[in-house]
Amino acid sequence: MTPYAVGEGGDPGEVGKRISSACGVIGLSYRTQSPQIGNRQGESIEDFRKEMIAEWGFDPDAARTLNETRWSFLALPIQTPEGKVDAIVFVDSELKNCFMVDVVEWFVMPACDAMRIVIERRYGNAG
Repeated sequence: MTPYAVGEGGDPGEVGKRISSACGVIGLSYRTQSPQIGNRQGESIEDFRKEMIAEWGFDPDAARTLNETRWSFLALPIQTPEGKVDAIVFVDSELKNCFMVDVVEWFVMPACDAMRIVIERRYGNAG
C-alpha cells in the first residue's frame, strides 16, 4: 500500500505498507474482485483490534499497527480490461458508516473506472 495521500506521505519512490491479500477490506476486494465496504463495530480500541483479528484476518501484531481512529473502510479493485486486479483503491474514514452503497456505485466506482483507463494508457497491462 502506498503511503496515505494526506499527512507525511513519504517518498514517492518508497514502497508503502505491505498488506496481505488475506486481510481486511483490501484483501477481500482483491480476492473477490469486487468493491468492499467495512464498518467498525466495537467502541473501544481493544474491541477494534479484536474485530480486526476475528473478522478481518489480521494477526495480533498487525492489528496493533492499524489506525484505531478509523470507523469506515472502502476498497475498490482497479481491473484490466481482461478482469485482472491491477490495484486496489483504499479509503478510510473517522466517520461511522461513512461509505454508503449508493454513493460508492454512483460516484466512486465511475471515478475508479476513469482511473483504470488512465493507468492502462500510462502503464499498459501491468500483467
